[in-house]
Amino acid sequence: FRYGEPSLEKGLDFLIKQGCARILLFNLYPQYSSSTSASNYDAVFSHLLKYRVIPALKVAEPFFESPYYIQAVATSITENIDKLSAAPERIILSYHGIPLKLAETGDPYPDHCLATTEAIRQALPAHADKIIHAYQSRFGKANWIGPDVVGIVEDLHRQGIRRIAVTCPGFVADCLETLHEIDGELKNHFH
Repeated sequence: FRYGEPSLEKGLDFLIKQGCARILLFNLYPQYSSSTSASNYDAVFSHLLKYRVIPALKVAEPFFESPYYIQAVATSITENIDKLSAAPERIILSYHGIPLKLAETGDPYPDHCLATTEAIRQALPAHADKIIHAYQSRFGKANWIGPDVVGIVEDLHRQGIRRIAVTCPGFVADCLETLHEIDGELKNHFH
C-alpha cells in the first residue's frame, strides 16, 4: 500500500531480500495521474536509492482502455444492476478528482477518465444513455475538475430521479473512498 500496511517500501524490501532481479510496478489505478501513479513511482525510485544493487524495474502502462478492464467493469455493472429490485434511472461513473491546475498543466488523468467512460458506454449499449461522468473527493480551496458528483446527484434529485447507481472505475477494488465517501456520504446525501 502507498499509505497503509504493508507499505510499498516494505514490499520492495521483501522482494529484494527474496532475490528478485526484476520487478514489475503495476499501479492499481487504471488511469494515470501525477498525483497517484507518479507519486508511487517517486516512492519506489526514492526507496531503491538505498540499495547498492537495484533490480531491473519495469513500470506497467495505464490500463484505462484495456478491453479486459472495460469488460470487467461492464460485467460488474450489469451483474449488480441485475440484482436490484428496480433498474436505476441513471448510472454515475465517478472518478477521484484532481485539482484543475494539474489538468491545465498537462496531467492526462481527465482524458483517461473520459476515455474509460466512453469505452464503458460502448460496452453497455443498453445503458449508454443513462451513464453520467463525474468526479468525487474535492477538498481544500483549489478548483477541481468536474463535474462534481455531489452536484450531479443534487440535480438528479431535483429532476425527480429517485434510482441511481454509482460505480467508481478509477479503482480496481473498493477502498475507504468508495465505501465511505460514495456508499456512505453520497448515498446519505442523495436520500
